Amino acid sequence: MDIPTPTIMLRGLTSSTTERDVRRTLDSEHANYTDVRLVRDKKTGRWIGFVDFVSANDAKQFMRDCQGEIEVRKTIIRLNYSNPKEKRDDEFDDASPTIMLRGIPTSLDHRDIRDALDDARVSYLDVRVIKDKTTGISKGFGFVDFASVHEARRWMDHQKGMFRVRRYEIRLMYSTPRNQLDSLIHHSGDAPGLLGPSSFMTRPPALSEVSTGDWICSRCSSHNFRRRDQCYKCQLPRSQVQSLTNSVDGVDLIGTTPCNTLVLRCLDALTTEDDICQVFQDTADVKVRQCHVMRDEVTHASRCFAFAELPTVADAYKVMDIVNKEFKLFEVGGKAVTVSYAKNTFKLV
Repeated sequence: MDIPTPTIMLRGLTSSTTERDVRRTLDSEHANYTDVRLVRDKKTGRWIGFVDFVSANDAKQFMRDCQGEIEVRKTIIRLNYSNPKEKRDDEFDDASPTIMLRGIPTSLDHRDIRDALDDARVSYLDVRVIKDKTTGISKGFGFVDFASVHEARRWMDHQKGMFRVRRYEIRLMYSTPRNQLDSLIHHSGDAPGLLGPSSFMTRPPALSEVSTGDWICSRCSSHNFRRRDQCYKCQLPRSQVQSLTNSVDGVDLIGTTPCNTLVLRCLDALTTEDDICQVFQDTADVKVRQCHVMRDEVTHASRCFAFAELPTVADAYKVMDIVNKEFKLFEVGGKAVTVSYAKNTFKLV
């Protein structure tokens, strides 16, 4: 589209391109942007990028300065204006009483958003800006809860998909409300998650469907009868189930002794096993033998950490050496993740 908007779309990114690569290019061009997102094209497997700028004028100036193209990792990328309202793979477009805010600058917090909503006389229930638990820095997105779908839709229609806070343009989209998530999963078995569609690939047995004494595997979500000492599908020992279930982010599953199994933490909620395997192949030329993203045993939502079994300890050492000495950061799906040796090998995880 030729009409300037605050969002620019990047086409032609290679499958190995990361969000950090795009940010480096934008920073070198002194772009006044607020957010970068990468979405995988289902047909080609390549990434499509979306860059949110502070305003449509900033996006227009950037397009003019770059003459409609930029270079990312020695590849020429075409730039086009993107309609912030058009449906993309990373959006959840069904109306709900919760609206997600994307592209929140780190200089803004929930108080700034509250002030903007109050100044506009918007009737809302709550505002949340999601922050990194370790650093306390905003992750660039947040949520506004309304009393009803009607109230949320009315505000969304009025804002036309964008909300201005100070001088920043923040993108809006509908999101699954916290208090409706479980019911959505129970009735549909494939409900959209907070960060995009199809976060839950298949629904494991609900608690009400599990007989007394039976147990759900923490690794693959399979339903096992009470007499089984290990999962019939992935052979995870029953004794290991509780430790995995209690692990919030995988930090307590990190080991110090080199082995052929690595634990990846701080994953994006939509990262899949295929994404992880592809990164190992592209980054270290290592083929993953087995990989599993840990998921909630009831909702099947990603718990944002995973295990990857490599063919040998030497392969794992090679990856760790690359992470520690060359890249420093290991990125999956455009998001920096932490990589460590696992406390146990894949068969015992």
